[in-house]
Amino acid sequence: MKLSKEIKTGIVVVISIGILIYGFNFLKGKDIFIKKNFYYAVYPSVGGLVTANPIQVNGFKVGHVQDMQLFDSEGRIIITMNITDKNLKIKKGSVAKIISSDLLGSKAVNIILGQSDEILKNGDTLASDIEASLQEQVDATVRPLKEKAQKLLVSIDS
Repeated sequence: MKLSKEIKTGIVVVISIGILIYGFNFLKGKDIFIKKNFYYAVYPSVGGLVTANPIQVNGFKVGHVQDMQLFDSEGRIIITMNITDKNLKIKKGSVAKIISSDLLGSKAVNIILGQSDEILKNGDTLASDIEASLQEQVDATVRPLKEKAQKLLVSIDS
């Protein structure tokens, strides 16, 4: 049975559209063929975290940030974490901490695993925490020195 040129062209177009959709989703950080486990965390501020940023456990990438939305009228933000590592069992008491992943300030979510024997189910919410930024750490270190210098200047002035 011979296929006409129109049918061959139609098959090529359909396959091309499928590859285009898969490639577009892949570039957005979504892989449609991997089983996904979703977990949630609520933060008062995300400070530069964006969708497709990595989710890590001990520096190893286990997933990515799938979505971020305003959670309530207080301005808190809920993030959806897509965990693609099927061997990872997140235990109760685990904490999702927003960290700086490099010196340029890009963010990641580091999951600090809990010690409980109970494993969280798909769709559960993790406790949240935010690492202090480099500027906040420098300010905390310099503030006592600044106060001492001001007191010294006042005493020298008098």
